[in-house]
Amino acid sequence: MLDDRDGDNRSGAQEVPHTEIGGVRDLRRFRLEDARRTMQGEGSAESGTERRRRQSDVVVAALAALWREALGDEPEHGVALAAVGSLARGDAGPLSDLDLVLLHDGRTRSAQQLSALADRLWYPLWDAG
Repeated sequence: MLDDRDGDNRSGAQEVPHTEIGGVRDLRRFRLEDARRTMQGEGSAESGTERRRRQSDVVVAALAALWREALGDEPEHGVALAAVGSLARGDAGPLSDLDLVLLHDGRTRSAQQLSALADRLWYPLWDAG
């Protein structure tokens, strides 16, 4: 379910990021509308592999925008966001989970900094459904 609250999430962060590529707020809606169009025969020239690749590409682009926003002015050194599972394979369907891992070197950021970064990533995704 999409969250329409005005920046009132558990992490205290501002509203779920909404970028020109759709942002994480629109991912669920995009993925479900895309599946509906496919079921109705629109874009039927695309193979299932092509549709899943396109879905994965849209999700990765939205996650990249969220990552940049979550980092803000912080350097990217020592930390990374990794996709695993169907998203990493480029095989994500409209109802696939987003299996993500926040990696860090254990030295560059304190536990508090990592926790804050994780909150800026996970809560917008959870709030967006």
